[in-house]
Amino acid sequence: MEQIEVTLYPNQAEEIEAILEEFQVPYVKTPAESYKIQCFHYIITCPNEIAGTLVDLIAKKFDTSQRINVITHYKTDSTISDYLHKFEAFIKEELGPHDRPDISTVSAFQSVKDRIKIVKTGPIEGLVARTDAFLSKRKDIYIMILVATVVALVGLVSNNVAVIIGAMLISPLMGPISSFALNSVLGRQKRIEESIVFGSFMIGSSIGLAAVLTLALSAFYVIGITPEIESRTEVSPILIVVAVMLGVAGGLALLTSIPEIIVGVAIAVALVPPAATAGIGIGLGSVAIAIGASLVLLSNIIGMVIGFMVIFLAKGISPRKYYEKQRAKKVLAVNIIVLLILAVVLGVIEVLFGQQL
Repeated sequence: MEQIEVTLYPNQAEEIEAILEEFQVPYVKTPAESYKIQCFHYIITCPNEIAGTLVDLIAKKFDTSQRINVITHYKTDSTISDYLHKFEAFIKEELGPHDRPDISTVSAFQSVKDRIKIVKTGPIEGLVARTDAFLSKRKDIYIMILVATVVALVGLVSNNVAVIIGAMLISPLMGPISSFALNSVLGRQKRIEESIVFGSFMIGSSIGLAAVLTLALSAFYVIGITPEIESRTEVSPILIVVAVMLGVAGGLALLTSIPEIIVGVAIAVALVPPAATAGIGIGLGSVAIAIGASLVLLSNIIGMVIGFMVIFLAKGISPRKYYEKQRAKKVLAVNIIVLLILAVVLGVIEVLFGQQL
């Protein structure tokens, strides 16, 4: 179950209550005061499947530029209501033999089911908040990428798979990638630029740190080219296709808020080990290793961005307002064209590079 809280001016109450009556959800209406102005505060409880549509409809009737007008949406830990649980089971078509409500209630539930568009992703504001969090906590995330690089470097040099997996688990590189993809779909140009700059800085720092540590370590220790290092330099155009699929999985993880899946995708895509391998190649003066690992890394990044965009578009993620939708279409079109060109060029380079090895 989820809760929606709405604070508004009294003259907007009638429109909001009409929506709530239509959706047959329980709510509490309380007279309130804000800045010495009379207002109403609503607490609405509803099944997960209805929440997204309900928030969208309320937002369209709502002038959020007003200081008092606020919509808050969040998931509840638990809800005790046989009515709501029957409502949820009806929508999911999971009613048991003892759960059937009376005929009038069934009719009301059916009218809501016919009216709603099942939205399991939640309002776009929740997605924006999750992706923007990656950009707001830059210092902590930057420290994480440096630690992940050191761990990956140790694992690659020692040919220790378990240590490399540890580096993947703490890698935060999916943050800027998901942020870039979502903001491209929403047309938020400033956030797109921030994602590119911060993501590039993180990757550059990871490669640079690995190069410096390799150079320093090689003065005391003979660094061999282990199988784990070699595996991060094997290029193929199929890498982009695989990364697209993994980007789709990562997008679904973000939409469904299942962190376990995000961890799994981070392990599979392994963005930090290729970056560390590129640094190792630079530190050892091996052009082949540096270029091969860089191509693998770029393939994963471009593929994941495309995959995230695909799932966001498939799920109907878009801005609310008309003028924002038009702007987003232009920004998205440009970014898609650029990504496709980069993917094709990268694929050609990988084929040529592979032939020379």
